[in-house]
Amino acid sequence: MTDAPRGRVILVMKRPGNARVLDEAVAEVGMTGVGVSSERALRRALESEGRAHAALVDVSGFGSSVRELCRLLQAHEVPFAVLSTPEDAAAGSCTLEYGAASVLQKPVARSALLALVRSLDTR
Repeated sequence: MTDAPRGRVILVMKRPGNARVLDEAVAEVGMTGVGVSSERALRRALESEGRAHAALVDVSGFGSSVRELCRLLQAHEVPFAVLSTPEDAAAGSCTLEYGAASVLQKPVARSALLALVRSLDTR
């Protein structure tokens, strides 16, 4: 018999492949990933049943709209971390102003990502 998932991690990202990889990673720590790729989908995920325990936000492809995504997470008291490429470093850094617990530069080592998800879940 398997243990029930410990909680939900919202995976805010434009690229389905990235969401799939991160979903597999959060499953390793006993959590369920919920992929969203727009502000509207994020609002639905935040308002759905079951509290989100954490979120991972990949700023790639969101442009300045990433600020609103971060504001929504902060307003719902969901701890979140941001993933950023060197090209998106400015967007990644600005998310700290909007409540990001951390900004990690991609590619991220799987062990570091799993440790981060665990730490967000305890906040």
